[in-house]
Amino acid sequence: MPGLSKILFLFVSESAAGWAMLTPAKVKSIEGAQIQLVNKGKHLKMYIAGIEGAVFKTWSTDPPNNYDAPNPGTTLVGFELKVPAHTKKSFNVILAPGNEKMEVKNINLTALNEW
Repeated sequence: MPGLSKILFLFVSESAAGWAMLTPAKVKSIEGAQIQLVNKGKHLKMYIAGIEGAVFKTWSTDPPNNYDAPNPGTTLVGFELKVPAHTKKSFNVILAPGNEKMEVKNINLTALNEW
């Protein structure tokens, strides 16, 4: 059963927004809104649903300053996007174990207060 992370934002001015997750897994592949992670022989696929044009990317977790604590063996995975003023955006990040091909189609996003 896939896991689900639901996020809703309301922007009053143009903003950069995003979502990220720290992981010890290695990135096996990135294909636009899909990323595949591998850790200790286990696979995890993640999908961004609900935002057109969102693309996964990675960031280094090396400390930018000598006083920052290191995060050895980790990677930050996520995405960023620009959102126009007075816009409401919601999206799902779907986490599915395994490495089978899975297609994510349009998903009807239900407001959290209606769950």
